[in-house]
Amino acid sequence: MYDRTLDGKTLLFGNTCALYESDMVMFDHSTGSYWQQVNGRAIAGTMTGKQLTPLSGETTTWSSWKQRFPNTRVLSRETGFERDYDRDLFPNLDHNVSAGKISFPVSPSAHDKRMPTGAVVVTVELDGVHRAYQVDKKQRQIVNDMLGDSSIVVFTSPEGRSGCACRSLVDGRKLDFDVVEGEFKDQQTGSTWNSNGLATAGELAGTQLEPLPVRTAFWFSIITSFPDIEVYSDNPPQQ
Repeated sequence: MYDRTLDGKTLLFGNTCALYESDMVMFDHSTGSYWQQVNGRAIAGTMTGKQLTPLSGETTTWSSWKQRFPNTRVLSRETGFERDYDRDLFPNLDHNVSAGKISFPVSPSAHDKRMPTGAVVVTVELDGVHRAYQVDKKQRQIVNDMLGDSSIVVFTSPEGRSGCACRSLVDGRKLDFDVVEGEFKDQQTGSTWNSNGLATAGELAGTQLEPLPVRTAFWFSIITSFPDIEVYSDNPPQQ
């Protein structure tokens, strides 16, 4: 997700049907410039080198989203074309990509061994630090981390292979989070939180952590766009 306002202009985007590093390429109607999806950067045309500003967002399941936001409006499936939108056109895609079966050409850097090529990762960029966090296929996970001088929390969930990152401060107090019996809870108050940083029960119920811009994508597409990105580790190297 990106802010499509750039240099005072609101851009209108379309899909070129082209791929670069096996990633979708967009175009803007104003200049016809080409933009890479995963990094929001113009790669051809008069806007080359320009960068869109990422926004906070989340990939999740419809059931989880509807429970949290029951009044959400949904784009109609009555498109005038026959298509089964419930059929997965790319079953086991992450496994196939990790096995080297990438359908379209990518640079050698796509095969960075720090994570499986087809791993789903969430990335956060803050205070000059850009870091990637792998999303587990089977269980919810919490990462309490520091990016530069800022304390953050990363919630990840197998529901939709999603992740959300937030500042972990509430009224100036730093919170530390755990997964307790499948639920996100903070250590300081024991309040329960959902996967987008909203407290749903306990002392802090109704409190929303400040969300941070994130990218969710396959590892190969992240590393080809951001070759200097760090990978989160529970055991950082000793200084």
